[in-house]
Amino acid sequence: MFKSSTRLISSIAPSFSNIYSSSSRSFNTSQIVFAKKSKKGAEINKARLEKIQKEKETAEQLKKLKDTPFLNSLLKANEIFKSTVNSSYADSTAMRTSQNLGESEGSKVPENVFLGNITSEEADLVLNNAPEASIEFTMRNKVSLIDSKQKNLAKTQSEIARKVISVSNQNAKAVLDHNVQLAIKHFARTEGDTASPEVQAAVFTVRIIQLADHLRHNNKDHSNRRIYTQFLHKRSKILRYLKRESLDRYFICLKELGLTQEMVEGQILFPKRVD
Repeated sequence: MFKSSTRLISSIAPSFSNIYSSSSRSFNTSQIVFAKKSKKGAEINKARLEKIQKEKETAEQLKKLKDTPFLNSLLKANEIFKSTVNSSYADSTAMRTSQNLGESEGSKVPENVFLGNITSEEADLVLNNAPEASIEFTMRNKVSLIDSKQKNLAKTQSEIARKVISVSNQNAKAVLDHNVQLAIKHFARTEGDTASPEVQAAVFTVRIIQLADHLRHNNKDHSNRRIYTQFLHKRSKILRYLKRESLDRYFICLKELGLTQEMVEGQILFPKRVD
């Protein structure tokens, strides 16, 4: 009896030792598995954040205006003023090279762009041809002697008049008015048309671009930021009306203004910052 019980105990003892050793091995293995799961979870989380960031960048890219001939024809006040300052500095230092005359960083001084509805042909007729014709008339009729000083004076007066009527020497409001006239001329369906949805949407786009350019340099201007948002909503309302009236005109207008459907039909939020 005693021997049988001893044998039973001896047979059970190895099983307890196996259980203990297996439990210790499982404890160590669980740490490795947990570390692997943590690493895999971090990789999944990183991939998810990268995907969200990429989708956000794509959405922001869709909300930006695309380059179109109409948008490229608009003047930007900041570039004009920067070019004018650079040109004035070059004149004051007597270094009149093409680099110092305001052609830095891709900004260009608009040439032959004048206030109001003055065309380059009309300006050329008044500023260039008229002084020369006056001098020729005076010489032909021998009213007075025309010397080189008087000819130079006529050229100087012509250049002064050109600077007075040039848009590059005006303020931001004159530049905005010029761009509005360009929008009306480009999108008018008939002569003098200012009421069609295309013209109104183009005018609002011009004002939105001007305000966005202002807000990039004045991010504390909350009043103009509210006006900027209101203009976005008004343009969206006009374009949605145009879509109901004519789908073809709607898509043509979007293409010429460089807009996407998301910018018109999507949700318009109050921007914390204009990029």
